[in-house]
Amino acid sequence: MPATSPTPDRAARARARRAADLADREAATLDVLEWILPAYAAHRIRRIAFSALWKDLQTVPGILGRDGLYRLLSTLDGARLDGDLIVRIADHERTARRSLVLRRRLTAWEDQRPYLRDFRFRGGHPPRPISYRAAHARVRAERGPASAQWCDGCGERAEEWAYTGSSLDEQVGPPYRGAEDFALWSPYPADYAPMCRRCHHELDASGVLWGDAPLPPRRPVGPVVDFAELPADAPAWLRAMAPEAADR
Repeated sequence: MPATSPTPDRAARARARRAADLADREAATLDVLEWILPAYAAHRIRRIAFSALWKDLQTVPGILGRDGLYRLLSTLDGARLDGDLIVRIADHERTARRSLVLRRRLTAWEDQRPYLRDFRFRGGHPPRPISYRAAHARVRAERGPASAQWCDGCGERAEEWAYTGSSLDEQVGPPYRGAEDFALWSPYPADYAPMCRRCHHELDASGVLWGDAPLPPRRPVGPVVDFAELPADAPAWLRAMAPEAADR
């Protein structure tokens, strides 16, 4: 069941809300990267790739929104950071729902690699538009039936793939020819979550996807790392940033 809107005006408000949110996340992204990357450079200053990486990352819009951290994880091959650790470092997403989406993608980012080769790293042109039905067919083809998984909302058996409202390449329009309502969808299978019909309906009815529902207060921007819970294989440069190490 699509997330519907009764008027084009509501869709326009959703676009404006999402554009403002994107600008907000871009600013927060640089705060996080300025904290992570200098520490990386200090220990790998001879790596020629670093300067190119920093230049490339600054040109990627909404880097924490979808694919920037994938790029970071795949490029910083010497720093095999755990997905949950990266989430704690960059834990400034505006809603808990988005943080969960980000965590799910970070721990399975290989699934979306074919779609990361589209425009963000090849020429700057957005992907071709895809219809609502084609997008959902792609999800089923790549991730299988939703009924084979558990609902992200309640943990019961899932029934449908639900768009989570977290794509930077979000598309809006009638879900099928002749439809009077508008829907939101994404061309990327990783932007969907398995849900039962009840949770899917509650997500659509909440207004969050369209920006009508108020968002929780934003968390403070910056590194939020619990150094006491660093995994055993955490890189040495990250361990060196622990308060105990600074006192020595």
